[in-house]
Amino acid sequence: MIAGITKVFTVSVSFFFIPIMIKNIGVLEFGLLAYLQIFTIFGFLSMVSFGLGPPIIKYVAELTVSDNYDDIYKIINTTFLTLLSIGIIVSMIGLYFSDNIVNNLNVPDAQLLQFKEGFRLVFLTIIFILPFSVFGNVLEGLQKYKIFKSLETLFWVGYMITAMYLSYQHVSFEKIFTLFLFLQVVQHFLFFIFVQLHYKRNIFLISQFSFGWLKKMFQMGKYLTLMGIVGAITRSLEKLFIGIYLSPLFISYYEIIFKIPNVLKNIFSWVDVVIIPATAEISIKEKFNSLSKLFTISLNVKIILLYPLIVLLLFFTKDILSLWISSDYTFLAKYIQMLLLWNIIVPLSNHGSKYLIGLNKLLYQLMIYNSVSNLLKLFIIIILIDTYGLLAIVFGYLTLIFPTPLMFGLICKQLNVKKWIIYKNIAIAIITSSIFIIIPYIINVIYDLSESGLLICLIIYFIISYYINTKIIMNMNLSSIPRIVAKIKSS
Repeated sequence: MIAGITKVFTVSVSFFFIPIMIKNIGVLEFGLLAYLQIFTIFGFLSMVSFGLGPPIIKYVAELTVSDNYDDIYKIINTTFLTLLSIGIIVSMIGLYFSDNIVNNLNVPDAQLLQFKEGFRLVFLTIIFILPFSVFGNVLEGLQKYKIFKSLETLFWVGYMITAMYLSYQHVSFEKIFTLFLFLQVVQHFLFFIFVQLHYKRNIFLISQFSFGWLKKMFQMGKYLTLMGIVGAITRSLEKLFIGIYLSPLFISYYEIIFKIPNVLKNIFSWVDVVIIPATAEISIKEKFNSLSKLFTISLNVKIILLYPLIVLLLFFTKDILSLWISSDYTFLAKYIQMLLLWNIIVPLSNHGSKYLIGLNKLLYQLMIYNSVSNLLKLFIIIILIDTYGLLAIVFGYLTLIFPTPLMFGLICKQLNVKKWIIYKNIAIAIITSSIFIIIPYIINVIYDLSESGLLICLIIYFIISYYINTKIIMNMNLSSIPRIVAKIKSS
């Protein structure tokens, strides 16, 4: 539950972040700020962790159940020293080639020196951030979600609020980016502090380094590494292509059109944070019948909450853009509406993968699916971006619709879940929501409702849709939500 609360809080602040930043520092500088962020651990540099995060979470969860703390200390020291070594190498290479790289990124001359300063800082801080990211994974493995999600929220909310304040002071984008990196360092250091407090002993011992555990984690992580590398490259290349082939200005437009679809994708993944350790624990205890129940209940909760929102946004995209940023940006509505079609398949593509990682099953097939999907998306973007601009990015994401049913079928088979029931529930949620949304849409078209009037109509729509979908799909009432949560926990 804490994961859901923190995500909602972070998302709420982020909705103010984009319009305020664009208004105060300008569309171009906001685009340059986002441009720099693709070279951090949230972008290209995420691949240098070599997929070690999920294995850490899985094995720490399993070893905690069996009270095998010696092996946990070996995992921590092994991954920390490995990532520290990688961080030093990456830092040296990045600093050496930084000028050559930045000179080819189509950064305007007026902001070039500032951009170079921010770019160098990325490779100075990666030496600390990369190895200390281990402790965030350990907290997840220990199922310390309140601590982990609270620190994560503290970082993002602290960054956004401070950045908005600095933008009012007309502070330049590279200073705001410096704040972003500094808060990352603080966040990862706090991860370490809480892990140290949990184990109450010195966990840094070079003698605890284990080639055996490193090999074991890489064996599990090899598929995750390839998935992570392909995913990181394709996600970051989208903005890189926009920056080089179009302009950093268009990166701001990219941030706007992807904000709502990404919020829907991320906010409803709050259940997923518990899945890898919970699945690993169920696997250890051999309670495999609980997996299909956990999968079905958690996915149905997403279906009930997500699809009415997608339908609502499809009908009222322009109104939301006008209220959110300004009427000057309603030309971006068509891009958002097309991306919402991608949101329809997101629960199917994301939900089951966490179970497979927790079980250490079908990882090869998962790697193939992710690689093919991302490479197909990238191929479409590359061949179309010169002609269609931002539309090429949208078309790339829509291609993800086609391979998803194949992978989802394999996941359902592995977990002994009837996929046709899931598809039926999705159809019910979309159809009922579409029927109910027509009424406030027609009322708004005829009477041109005020903002407050439209908001009241939409709240009524959502409550009705939520009630009907919960009743049909899960045979429960609104008051049964605590029971749904209890079922997920008990599973």
